[in-house]
Amino acid sequence: MDSTATTRIPTPGLKQPVRVAHLTDAHIGLIADDDPHPDAADMRDRIEGLKGKWGRDYESHLERLLRRAWDERVDAIFMTGDGIDFPTAAAIGAVRGLFGRSPCPVFFISGNHDWTFTRQEGTNLLRVAQRPLIDSLYLGGRAVGFDGRDLAGLQVLSVDNSTYQIDAEQLVFVRKGLELGVPTVLLMHIPLEQPVLRERTVAFWRQPIIMGAEFDPEIRRQWSVEEPVPETAEFIELLRAAPNLHGIFCGHVHFGHEERLSATAMQYVGAPCFEGGMRFFEFQPA
Repeated sequence: MDSTATTRIPTPGLKQPVRVAHLTDAHIGLIADDDPHPDAADMRDRIEGLKGKWGRDYESHLERLLRRAWDERVDAIFMTGDGIDFPTAAAIGAVRGLFGRSPCPVFFISGNHDWTFTRQEGTNLLRVAQRPLIDSLYLGGRAVGFDGRDLAGLQVLSVDNSTYQIDAEQLVFVRKGLELGVPTVLLMHIPLEQPVLRERTVAFWRQPIIMGAEFDPEIRRQWSVEEPVPETAEFIELLRAAPNLHGIFCGHVHFGHEERLSATAMQYVGAPCFEGGMRFFEFQPA
């Protein structure tokens, strides 16, 4: 599924080409034999189940894909969540080791699995409490709810939307970033609801597990979807109206998809790493 083919994105205001690799959803699930976590046995059972579905060596894809991206001399790697399946020291250490060997920056934003252990309900309170476990996966060494960095003139905004909602602080941050007027891309884990994506997601998961969709209370509980807040709707409208937004990169639904969000931006949903998914992009001055 991975390829050296490159999607080229005309980007007004950019002074030089910027090439990136987009990866998502590796679901590395390592756990030490002596891990004291009370759900250690359940986590081992889960990984055995994933290996049954995705292949015994599915976890090896992440290193192979990263090496391929490095060989292609990309300027950065966008990793849009669920790098690990649960935040054990062994899983975090394995992914941190790979990121640490990267010759280019790895822009990581967490997904719902990165900060939850098996059997835990993924509430925002839990995310706040356990997000520091994955500090070492982030540029700068601190797990954050939002971030903004420059990549050779391209503004890379990252937002943790792994509870399906956006809070007021995140909304203000993204609005201020877009108001700078510089060419911008956005990284997050859960895609925005779009017509074709919704159809495909419901066909795949039987539920619209995407941001902005409506859920009945039982499904909301089952999928750890926080109660809707007005900031989420404002955030979606802000992105649709932003003339300097040139792409949204995300994952979560475990299949590749792209769909136009606005006159200037596509939403790119990455095929999962555990199936060998990776995609190259080049932002070109226009």
